[in-house]
Amino acid sequence: MGNACSAEEMAHQHPEYQQYIEEYTRVKAQNEQLIEEGGNLRERIRQNSAKHTQIVERQREEFDKSQQLLSQAVNSLQLARGQMDEVAEQNKFHFEEAQTLKIQNRKLREEADRIRCELDIEKQDRSEEHVQRNRAVQLVEELTSELQRKKQDLEQLRSELDDVRE
Repeated sequence: MGNACSAEEMAHQHPEYQQYIEEYTRVKAQNEQLIEEGGNLRERIRQNSAKHTQIVERQREEFDKSQQLLSQAVNSLQLARGQMDEVAEQNKFHFEEAQTLKIQNRKLREEADRIRCELDIEKQDRSEEHVQRNRAVQLVEELTSELQRKKQDLEQLRSELDDVRE
């Protein structure tokens, strides 16, 4: 990072940056806690559903992105005092994003619980699933047959239209 210095050195050299450094440290600690919570949730969800594994992976990417943007915010403190408003706004955004991620984590936990219940119901009622599959196959066959009839009707209408045009 070249001329980068620690947050403590920056605060000592530039006391006017102290509040921003404290906010950054607080948000970073919250993000680290959220990253840990996200990792635990991802493991639970991976055991229950491949679909939710993808959601957790996306969430992990968002955590990594937040971490990277926070690191960039520290580097931007060195640029100029005029950029401090922009850095403070980024920190606010990251805090809000972390709150959003907490909400998403909660929703994912609820969704995982719901899926677990659905899986239990599926295990208890395999015959209903079989009936539904057979009905779906039957509907597909009926729709395919109807589509074929409609195609034939369309071809016939086109032929009749061509005859009328001649």
